[in-house]
Amino acid sequence: MNKVLEVKNITKSFGKIDVLKGVSFSIDQGEIFGFLGRNGAGKSTLINILTGVIHQTNGGFQILGGSLDKVKGKIGVFPDVDNFYADWSANQHLKFFAKVQKLKIQQKEIDEKLALVGLLKDKGKKVKNFSFGMKKKLGVAQALINNPEFIILDEPTSGLDAESAIHMRELVNKLAAQGKTIFITSHNLNELEILSNRIAILKDGQISVIGTMEELRVEAQNKIQVEITLNRPLKKEDLATIDLPPHQINKQNLRISVKQQEEIGNCIRQLVLKGYNIYSVIQQEKTLEDIFLQNEVAH
Repeated sequence: MNKVLEVKNITKSFGKIDVLKGVSFSIDQGEIFGFLGRNGAGKSTLINILTGVIHQTNGGFQILGGSLDKVKGKIGVFPDVDNFYADWSANQHLKFFAKVQKLKIQQKEIDEKLALVGLLKDKGKKVKNFSFGMKKKLGVAQALINNPEFIILDEPTSGLDAESAIHMRELVNKLAAQGKTIFITSHNLNELEILSNRIAILKDGQISVIGTMEELRVEAQNKIQVEITLNRPLKKEDLATIDLPPHQINKQNLRISVKQQEEIGNCIRQLVLKGYNIYSVIQQEKTLEDIFLQNEVAH
């Protein structure tokens, strides 16, 4: 698998403040890579380094096997939507950005980009009449104007309504299926969990965990959470005679926390012997939000 992005021990300091403290990771071609961290963790600083806005203090990176100045034309970056010109239309913006990048592009190609993000019918409307969500869509269209191989999307769905957010996720998946590589950040943890092939969590300027959701769950899963639904609520007298692991009870729903799978079977056997019917047994997987919060409180 070709490495589209290779980040090697990047550090960044502002005066005496160390914002990035040796960040290293790589992204494969066609991968959707989720990048997560609380405000102040260093996400924006790293993105600014990768896009050439600022320079790292130490370390380095390669995109598509080369330095940034050699591959800029193959990179698409989601812009700050507050910098769009209020009196320009969506169509005028894309024509302008194509000209800035010295692209020979036809109106048909601009229309295709606008259609991709759902703005074709609004291409003549001035941006000052756009909602925040529409500006986000225009930003994604701008990032795609040069048909890039590597795309950086910073919070692309924030401010979008539910339907538009779903459309955006479908677009990201479609781009990845075409072999494009996506680096995406979002405060919507459920969205990153659904979209990303792998996820990195940045904490205090360092990568604290990285991997697929399955790998992150294994690393974070020191206990197994299981929801058992019974045919009737547990009686107090039965609870006194059943050896249950740490648990919570809500009527006929019993949630237990165990370290080994064998403990689940032992719990079920005791319940059946007491005359309870088991309607369902559901093992709860940790969500990205669970993992993120656990990571934030870890020392």
